[in-house]
Amino acid sequence: MLLILFSGASSGFELIGAKWPTPATDMAMNFSGYNGGVSPSGTTWSQAYREAAQLWSDSTPFSFTLTDQSIDPCVGFSSGAGDDRNGTAFTSTLCGRSFGLGVLAVTITYAQVGGTETLETDMIFNASQNWDVYHGPWLSDASEFRRVAAHELGHVLGLDHEDDVPALMATFVVVGSTVETPLVDDIDGANFLYGNATAQDPLVLNLEEPTTGSVKTGVANIRGWAISSSALDRVELFVDGVSRGEIPSGGLRKDVASNFPTYPNASNSGYSMAFNYSNLSEGNHTILVRAFDDAGSSREFSANFTVVRFDNPFIQNASSVDLSNATVSNDQTSIFIKGLRADGGNYDVTLRWQTATQSYEIVDIR
Repeated sequence: MLLILFSGASSGFELIGAKWPTPATDMAMNFSGYNGGVSPSGTTWSQAYREAAQLWSDSTPFSFTLTDQSIDPCVGFSSGAGDDRNGTAFTSTLCGRSFGLGVLAVTITYAQVGGTETLETDMIFNASQNWDVYHGPWLSDASEFRRVAAHELGHVLGLDHEDDVPALMATFVVVGSTVETPLVDDIDGANFLYGNATAQDPLVLNLEEPTTGSVKTGVANIRGWAISSSALDRVELFVDGVSRGEIPSGGLRKDVASNFPTYPNASNSGYSMAFNYSNLSEGNHTILVRAFDDAGSSREFSANFTVVRFDNPFIQNASSVDLSNATVSNDQTSIFIKGLRADGGNYDVTLRWQTATQSYEIVDIR
């Protein structure tokens, strides 16, 4: 007999009560029948799905093997028996039932009654929604497929909704949200489920700032952590493919040590450096960090972000920044400053709350 658990899309981490016997599973995906397999922005649904799965593989012990197969996620649904295959698809109904109002996607988990072992998971995206693939704040007129897929894959590995702390696994997504990747709480949940797996990755790397889709300006951090079964050798930084040297590492990270107790350097696994993003041109950029250990293993983690900036990359004189003739307003998510005077120029500036840094940050300068 099977127990069917539902998790819709979009304190501490919450668990659905079942998990895979090993920290891995396969997911079949074939989106060629939905809008020709390509999003309006030009990214294929399959590529976005792969990127979503990689987010979990890069930051947790769990890994997904993705196959380009067409497997109906609703086979066996009516009988409650499943078909022992993990399918993913866009559908117009929830296996013959109506999607609830505003539901973007649903993950169905089949597990043993009274047991804790997951037997099958199927993922269904609501085809009636207006989907696209993009980075940055959630738009009111287009649901972003990659981050919804990442959310649903969190259900696949055993996480339930979490609304008490910032998390990718939040029940709802709101317009303007910039959460695109698993946050600390999501990663803690996955590590709780699978952190004691015997198939230990020799090197694990995570980039916490900047996050993919974030907006950066001025001096801010590049930070994350790296752990190794042997000894960490170095963490290198690349910006737009150009080497920027090594990032200082060895910072205290008790949270990482708690989640990865079997790694000898976990308590001193942090890396961090200050970086002036305003030395970069306005527009889109990529940061890549690459970690090496003394056993010859290496891992890399990248993030795409956008730079906004004042004309001067570093304003030396604080008195040259003047708000005396500016007007300030706000809406539900943002603070708007119109007519800010900075270093001889006039600017309109927008600030928005950023979960990664727990502060309001500039996201637009005009």
